[in-house]
Amino acid sequence: MIRQSTKFFVLSIILIITLNFKAAAQLSHQPSPGERAVLTKIITAITNILDQFGDKDWDKTSDFYNPDLYVEDDSSVPIDIDQDFNRIYLLNENSDRYLKFVKPLTDQVNERINKKIYDSVTEGLQKQIRRLSSIAVVVFINRQSLPFIPGYGHCDTVNVKDAAFACRVNSSLTASGIPGASYWLGFGNWDSGSWNKDQNEYRFHFSHPAHTPFVENAVIVITGAEDRISELLHSIDWSRIKMALTF
Repeated sequence: MIRQSTKFFVLSIILIITLNFKAAAQLSHQPSPGERAVLTKIITAITNILDQFGDKDWDKTSDFYNPDLYVEDDSSVPIDIDQDFNRIYLLNENSDRYLKFVKPLTDQVNERINKKIYDSVTEGLQKQIRRLSSIAVVVFINRQSLPFIPGYGHCDTVNVKDAAFACRVNSSLTASGIPGASYWLGFGNWDSGSWNKDQNEYRFHFSHPAHTPFVENAVIVITGAEDRISELLHSIDWSRIKMALTF
């Protein structure tokens, strides 16, 4: 019961995130051979990275990627596709981690719900369960901006090999639906960006004009169980993303 409600909650929020970053009813076309070659390179790298988020303890429960993608015509970046890469991983209920850290909390929640106790304590337990048993990951390519300046303000730098920047940001900057901080990893020449005061965002400077077959950056946002995220940050070979960019 708790696992299904957690999945539905996170799934709903991730859908909202995706819709917020994609304008509706844009004109689009199927990738040309040149565009497809560039996209295949970066998509292969992204898929390889995301596949490593799952293991015997963590189950992939949602994957929003559709290989039948289209390239947006109404875009100001070199190449823009009609989707981002979103996955949700939930902790396996038979795992040692679940039985040790999460099941005692779910038992408490179920007991309180059975007694019709819906208060701040119940809500706090539910948030703790989502934080311990969920991983949400979103990957953007050719992202135009960030809600922070890498390395400053709300962006607390963390060490991730081969990333142009990596930082931990507080939850007020994201809408993942999972309580706690999120980790942002950037690839590409983000040092060339600048702060836009009017839009209150850090803008990436693209070297190539719109509608050209280049993927100049990628941004990965991970939210959820922080100990699991820490493992992934240090065990994954992030150079795959870096090497798949085109300049």
